[in-house]
Amino acid sequence: MATTENRRGHGRPPAFTAEQRRQLVAQYESGEYTYRDLQALHKVGLSTLYRAIHGTNASTLTEEKGHEQG
Repeated sequence: MATTENRRGHGRPPAFTAEQRRQLVAQYESGEYTYRDLQALHKVGLSTLYRAIHGTNASTLTEEKGHEQG
């Protein structure tokens, strides 16, 4: 049976490298591409694309919830 030490670093790799993400954000901010255009160009799902562009992760979701209540 594998221990957790043996499994570290494994799992699904990120859809975009840091450089690819910068390029993606630049393409989106240029206004020349829609979400659907970028989805087809990069061959990813819309939710993956949205997270990559807007940087949504657990910490930002927690912060957003705090703002809604306050």
